Amino acid sequence: MNRFESLDCLRALAVIGIVICHILGNIDFGLPENFFFQTFLPFGADYVFLFMMLSAFSMCCAYYQKFKDRQVDLNTFYKRRYLRIWPFFALMVLIDVAFGFSKESLIEAFANLTLFFGFLPNPDIHVIGVGWFLGLIFAFYAIFPFFVFLIDNKIRAWIVLALSIAMTIFASSYFSRPELVVRAVGKWSFLYCMPMFVGGGLIYLYIDKIKKIPVLWALSIAVLATVLFFALDSYHFVAKMLLFASWLIFAIADSVRPAQWTLMRNKFFAFLSGVSMEVYLCHMMFFRAIEKTHVLDFVPSGILRFLVCLVLTLAGAIAFSVLVKKTIFRGIHR
Repeated sequence: MNRFESLDCLRALAVIGIVICHILGNIDFGLPENFFFQTFLPFGADYVFLFMMLSAFSMCCAYYQKFKDRQVDLNTFYKRRYLRIWPFFALMVLIDVAFGFSKESLIEAFANLTLFFGFLPNPDIHVIGVGWFLGLIFAFYAIFPFFVFLIDNKIRAWIVLALSIAMTIFASSYFSRPELVVRAVGKWSFLYCMPMFVGGGLIYLYIDKIKKIPVLWALSIAVLATVLFFALDSYHFVAKMLLFASWLIFAIADSVRPAQWTLMRNKFFAFLSGVSMEVYLCHMMFFRAIEKTHVLDFVPSGILRFLVCLVLTLAGAIAFSVLVKKTIFRGIHR
């Protein structure tokens, strides 16, 4: 089984969490100062790490064994990676440059369109600022054959995970000294995020055992991990990796349940998961439009203003994404 339907729920909730985080980071709604609004919702910024783990796991489901068996045509493999990402991203880049034309924007647009800007030492690109994630993901795609070699077996994969965590620690400390970099190494660096990708690969290696885990056990572990994560107030990189791993394991366990419909497996999550990348890339365009038209000025309550802003942003991004995929890029995505 290479299709785990409950993963759609994780992708959908992750992109909603990221949109919420970006909205909260750009407008002060005067929301209540409690755990939900001050800690839980802003944590959505870290859902990009969940996407990394999901990407590694999904890629392994589709290609890991094929690469080991030498059944993959590299030309076809990389063409598919470009066709999945490039068209919509290129459209968003052109729109951004058109509204903020400058010499700098042209250079940054060129870097974006190569999809290799993730290999820059300091990819501080403002044209489609959220696009840094695609640069990172495409770097993972580029080295995926080597990634398969790194996690060739479970023992080697655990060793690579330990080494990658050590590299993350050194990258954010020793290699982030002011005399070495303009800004501290962070999530835009592939080496910094490598443990998330290896974590997704490791989960794939244990997929047969994970399928046998009772879903209630997996749910209990995921809930416990979530409660401990926020209760201990420890947002270390490794803690985030363990948290997201527990969510992914639960989603896998839920996917193999005999039930045809569960809370995580329904048409809405499947639909939103299918446009999650596009919504991630274009949601700021609709948020800025809402901000500039001052439509929120007519909403009195802070919580209500936040909800209206969220609904309008998501609705605009989803509608735009679906329209573009079904018209301009219909043949490509088919």
